[in-house]
Amino acid sequence: MQFNEDSSLLKNDSVIKKITPIIIWAIIIGITANFVKDKKSEASVGKDVIRCIIDENASNLDSPACKRVISRCSNDTTGSCKKLLFYSDDGVHSEEALSILGNICGKGGEKACDILINRCIENKSNCEIFGKSYSIKNYLSMKADAKNTGKTVMYKKLKNYYEEDVDNIVSNVIQTCMTDKNSMACQIFTSKLYEFNSAEKSAFVIIQNSNSEIDFSKTGISLAINTSSSDTEIQKTDEEKADNSDSDKISKTATETELTEVKQTNSVKKPITVAKMQQDANNENTDLTNNSDKSTIEISTNKDKILDSTNKNAVLTKKQSDAIFKAILTTSEENNINYIKNKIYSFDISYKEPANTKIKWLISFDGKATWKKWDGNSWIQVDTSSDIKNINFSLLGNNSTEIINGLKDYILQPGETSLDFAVELISSDEISTPSIDRVEIKYY
Repeated sequence: MQFNEDSSLLKNDSVIKKITPIIIWAIIIGITANFVKDKKSEASVGKDVIRCIIDENASNLDSPACKRVISRCSNDTTGSCKKLLFYSDDGVHSEEALSILGNICGKGGEKACDILINRCIENKSNCEIFGKSYSIKNYLSMKADAKNTGKTVMYKKLKNYYEEDVDNIVSNVIQTCMTDKNSMACQIFTSKLYEFNSAEKSAFVIIQNSNSEIDFSKTGISLAINTSSSDTEIQKTDEEKADNSDSDKISKTATETELTEVKQTNSVKKPITVAKMQQDANNENTDLTNNSDKSTIEISTNKDKILDSTNKNAVLTKKQSDAIFKAILTTSEENNINYIKNKIYSFDISYKEPANTKIKWLISFDGKATWKKWDGNSWIQVDTSSDIKNINFSLLGNNSTEIINGLKDYILQPGETSLDFAVELISSDEISTPSIDRVEIKYY
């Protein structure tokens, strides 16, 4: 039995030795075939690039050769992009090669877009070529709302390079945005947008001040004035009670005066006959009744006048309330701008400020350690030792126009690396409210 097993093992070993060379040769043949195929493909690619760029001068990108080059580079296969890159730098056929790369990038070909961006990074003169589709400046100048596949690809790539602080990309983005605020460059340009909608409410520090709250709607913030059972109304009620009390006192005093006069008349005594006394008594009773009725009518009339005047004054007081409605909010660690390299370019505010309302601002550049106001020439620190909720914003704060002017092209000073703001909404009547829809800050 042992002999048979050994024989079987020897036979299997012999078969493996015979098959192994065959497998190796098959692999070699397969690799060789793929190599030859790749070489033929590369040669074909090279020929198509030459036909498209040189023979046809890339004047007809719908020609069979150009279409194959565009398709292969768009899908990043067979080295078509590398061939185009080679010709883009030869100084003779660069215009044709770049035109093809621009066409491919415009259709969303990432490899072609990468080539155009790298050329800009290496040489700033390659960033802006007027009127050319392959110019990086051309993409940056596209309108922010334009629909373009290549623009979408370029936006993501250029934004990454911008955030990595690549010089030629940064300078072109800023220059283009400064020229056209509606361009794609301004979307890339580092910015912070506060839309003050209800979803952002939790990111702010809300300080309730007096008689009001900050109301976050879908479109902005305003004062939600709460006048129910307020101190002002209670005070008015007390005033009305005091006026009614005074009126009652006046009525009582007048009545007592009239009765005193009547008593004094009755107390006069003269030596007259009994008949005369009876007649006079009758006449006196008649006069007393008439005088009493007259006095009652006059007192009632005076009292109605006083009460009517009191009610009118109460209504007038309610309409012309002296209450000030206000509330404060500040940025928090979650939504402030906590790293600015050099400069704040703008602080744009969309707001409404009706009559009898105000919006006041303060700015902090050091994480809310200090608060500052713009005096027209520089930022000066204000005293916040009593806590920001106790600051007199009306006296110390800036209005919206002053804040916009103060932060325009402001270069941060040593120790200033962040931006927080505090804003107070103020209203002096129960109907009107100021509101802020959005704030957009551009910085670098």
